[in-house]
Amino acid sequence: MMMTLEQHERLLEGARQLGISLDERQCEQFATFGSLLYEANRFINLTRIPEDRMIELHFLDSLAVAKVVHFALGTRVLDVGTGAGFPGIPLAIAFPRVHFALIDGTRKKVEFVCRVIKTLDLQNVVAFHVRAEDFAKIGTNLNAYDFAVARAVAPLERLLPWLLPFVKSGGYAVAYKGVEVDAELDRAGGMVKAFSGSLDRVVTVTLPFIGIERKFVLVRKQSSS
Repeated sequence: MMMTLEQHERLLEGARQLGISLDERQCEQFATFGSLLYEANRFINLTRIPEDRMIELHFLDSLAVAKVVHFALGTRVLDVGTGAGFPGIPLAIAFPRVHFALIDGTRKKVEFVCRVIKTLDLQNVVAFHVRAEDFAKIGTNLNAYDFAVARAVAPLERLLPWLLPFVKSGGYAVAYKGVEVDAELDRAGGMVKAFSGSLDRVVTVTLPFIGIERKFVLVRKQSSS
């Protein structure tokens, strides 16, 4: 699969609408990532999103968090439950001076992500085959990241205990959610407090071209736990 000229233009313009400027090398990295993803998807269950929706529903959706948080130089980001590399790989391509760690409990998916990292020569990202619960047993991982993010992983009440332990005081757990997030927020209130967090805000970002609303839940870490 090769990225079409139309897809290339949609990636550039969609990223611009999200406040991100991509150069030609970054566009080539996205194209290669897409090729690797759909080639591997013939043998491993990596995605159900069709190739013609890849730009909007994989790449731009992953990048949409840039409308919500600022990835400053040297920021450390943990992607929990990265699956086929979302949102971590698109973010690592778009923000080469930000450090990313990607974790997932499924070995084949992490092996695929590691192949992507090597093929794209991404110097700012590492991937580990490990569950969040086990990653937390390594003390240096706790309170170590500016942001812990997760896209399409689990309901908030289950997700926050997998995110907040890794976040520095003053940092954020950021969950990619859909429009029906209010009920999840109601159920997750106890977990927010239990892990020294406070609900900071819920921000709606409309994905370019398709009008789908992505809700970002930002929970701020109050103190180390």
